[in-house]
Amino acid sequence: TGDWSSDVCSSDLSDLPEIKRIVNEHKVGTIAKPDDSDSIASAVKELINSESLYDEVKSNVENSKKILCWESEKIALSKAFNEISQEL
Repeated sequence: TGDWSSDVCSSDLSDLPEIKRIVNEHKVGTIAKPDDSDSIASAVKELINSESLYDEVKSNVENSKKILCWESEKIALSKAFNEISQEL
């Protein structure tokens, strides 16, 4: 149904909470429990079977690419480093 390279089915891994946060906060995919094949199948089917969800996720991925990129992050990191270095 589309370009799956830009859509996300992420695992619900407790050791990768940032990935789950990004998927949920930016609505760029679905979440599945990695040790539960039914959960994984359900997450994939949810994207495949709902054209409106797929379109929303695809749009959100494109929008999030502009926000969640090095060019945007380097500004925030540079500012944080400068503030820290001035405190030292």
